[in-house]
Amino acid sequence: MSLIDTLLSANDEQLSLKKGIVLEIPRLTAELGEEFNIEVLPLTDSQVEYLVEICKNQNDFRCNALVESIRIDGEKLSRKDIMDKFGVYSAKEVVPKLFDAGEIRGIYDYINKISGFSIEAVKEVKKN
Repeated sequence: MSLIDTLLSANDEQLSLKKGIVLEIPRLTAELGEEFNIEVLPLTDSQVEYLVEICKNQNDFRCNALVESIRIDGEKLSRKDIMDKFGVYSAKEVVPKLFDAGEIRGIYDYINKISGFSIEAVKEVKKN
C-alpha cells in the first residue's frame, strides 16, 4: 500500500487536530473545593495567523491564545456571564483575573505543544 493510499484510507478522527487535553489548575481546585479542570484545544494555522495580526505584543498573543484554546465545561472564556463575573469587557481580560502568571505560562506551553510548536513536530529524514 502506498503512502497516499494509507492517507486516503485514514478516518477523519485519526487526522483531526482537535484532540485537546485536560489540565487541572491545582490552586483553583484548592480555592473552590472542587476539581478545576480546563480543556485545552490545539490552535489551527488560521487561528495563529489571526492572533499574529491582532496582537500588539507577546503577552497579548499569549492571553488571546488562551482565550481561543481554553474550554471550561465545553464553554469559551468569552461567555458573557464569565466576563460579567470578573467585571471585564473582553475574554482576554478574564485570563489574568482567573489565572496567575505561572498558570498562564504553563497553559500556554501546553497549547504550543499540542498545536505542534516543538522541534519534534517535524523530523529530518536522511535519504540515500
